[in-house]
Amino acid sequence: MDKNPVTRTLIRRIKATYSVDQLETDSPDILEEMLAIFETYVRELEIICSARSVVPSRPLLEEEIVAGSIVASCSQYRRADSRIQKLRKANIAAMRRESIDLCIMIKDAIRGVHLDEDEQSEKNTLRRAWNAWKVSVACEDSFGGKSFGLLACNIIFAVLG
Repeated sequence: MDKNPVTRTLIRRIKATYSVDQLETDSPDILEEMLAIFETYVRELEIICSARSVVPSRPLLEEEIVAGSIVASCSQYRRADSRIQKLRKANIAAMRRESIDLCIMIKDAIRGVHLDEDEQSEKNTLRRAWNAWKVSVACEDSFGGKSFGLLACNIIFAVLG
């Protein structure tokens, strides 16, 4: 994992405040929970990609959801162009709402907002986000892996200030 340049950067940033070894403590349980959260994220992301596709035979890409835009291609350009224009506005607005809601839900799960108040320390939040990052690196070639990593990084940087 330390071949990943983002991981190396995160480790340097984390080491300025915390020991990376501290983040690995009790990791198996947290890692399993982060994997379950990732699986939920992927399922929900797939639903958005299918539901908001402009071209029925081609679901949206993870990158299109993350970027908040729809890039559609079709062999029947004139017909597709008017159809795409009509659907594009409604789809983009709905897709953004749905993806924002999904991101909020997943970031809350990674942070552990469901945990008791004494378990919601900065260090525990960082530990959970670090493990979410590890899951994203392990799954980076899978659908949702890269954007899940962005959510984990967002939390890590928020904790580190």
